[in-house]
Amino acid sequence: MPGWREQYDRTVRWFDRFTELTLGRRHVSVSDSYIDDIYAFFQNCYHLKDWIKNDPALPSTMRVQVESYINQKRELSICA
Repeated sequence: MPGWREQYDRTVRWFDRFTELTLGRRHVSVSDSYIDDIYAFFQNCYHLKDWIKNDPALPSTMRVQVESYINQKRELSICA
């Protein structure tokens, strides 16, 4: 069963795509494609908490703390 690290790595890849949008990436697709990339990054970022909460390899305290952490961070709450 894949663990939280798989989702973390996916989130990093989406972040790389997201940052390329402002670093001179040549825009060759319709603008909706780039908007999709932005949404995908934030969705994957937010759902990392679900992977953490459902990973039996992690201590139960961490699985409980992640929801509280998300709720305390404005940026992550916006992702919700």
